[in-house]
Amino acid sequence: MAKGEGTRPTAVVAFSLVAIAVLALGIAAPAARAATEAPDFTLTDIDGVPLNVTMFRGKILLLDFMSTLCTPCKYSLPVLQQVYAGHTDVMDGISISILPTDTNPVLDTFRTNENITWHVSRDTDSVAAKYNVVPIPRIFLVRQDGQIIFDKEGMALGEEESLRAALEARIAEAIGGTSTPVDIQQLSIFALAALAGVSSFFSPCSFPMLPGYIAFFLGLDAKNPGQMTKKRAAASGVLSSLGIILVYGIIGAVLLAVGAAVAPYINLLQPIVGGLLIFMGALMFTPIQYNWIINPFRKLRTRLFPHWTPNEVRTTQGKLFS
Repeated sequence: MAKGEGTRPTAVVAFSLVAIAVLALGIAAPAARAATEAPDFTLTDIDGVPLNVTMFRGKILLLDFMSTLCTPCKYSLPVLQQVYAGHTDVMDGISISILPTDTNPVLDTFRTNENITWHVSRDTDSVAAKYNVVPIPRIFLVRQDGQIIFDKEGMALGEEESLRAALEARIAEAIGGTSTPVDIQQLSIFALAALAGVSSFFSPCSFPMLPGYIAFFLGLDAKNPGQMTKKRAAASGVLSSLGIILVYGIIGAVLLAVGAAVAPYINLLQPIVGGLLIFMGALMFTPIQYNWIINPFRKLRTRLFPHWTPNEVRTTQGKLFS
């Protein structure tokens, strides 16, 4: 081996990782945007009153993204009520339910039981998406000129006093004209997918095993020195990358479709998913095998390609792609 050749693979790998990361961030950059002005919307509250952001100009607007089944939302609600009651002359508010099963009658009962004195509405205009809301509660304060000056995500027991103090401080600043707008970072699902794809390279499976597979198959070619060239090695790497992109692309497309369908029910699904993860984690400490999980996918492949099996891939390039 010539002097310096031993460092080339490391340099190439490092350069490739940097290039992939830059590419992913480049994809993400156009999709990510910072918004300080509250996105407008068109809603009708449970009393039939039309609502939008601009109609509250001149007042401080409280936006409370919630649902009637959200326990953390009930932790924050007493604080919001106390703060609101002390500033009704300069404030207005809207509680926006993101849960599809929260019908107007359900919300009306909830409002009565919880003594809510501001507007209550269903999210019929994808307002949660406009404000990048996923976990709830999500609480915003919108300044008199439409700029967002407060953003709080989630709520836990014990945070009541800190939430009250933060709200009071932002309201006082808005009244005094010294408040500073805050950014809502809105990252598209495509940007998140690109970043997740880069992160997945470092998963426990792909990081140690993928280079091993590539080295193994390239080693098969190396037994015939006449075939191994720089172009052939580069082509092999491209084929392997295309195979990975295809698989992750299919998985990503399926998850994107499923995710969009279940997004309104995320808060209901969280305990179910958490329970399944705990259960499957516990199974890893037992001798139980659950390879049957992939059997439906094998049957699907057999039905779609009845005369083809992975063992029929003969070439090194085909194996790398597969």
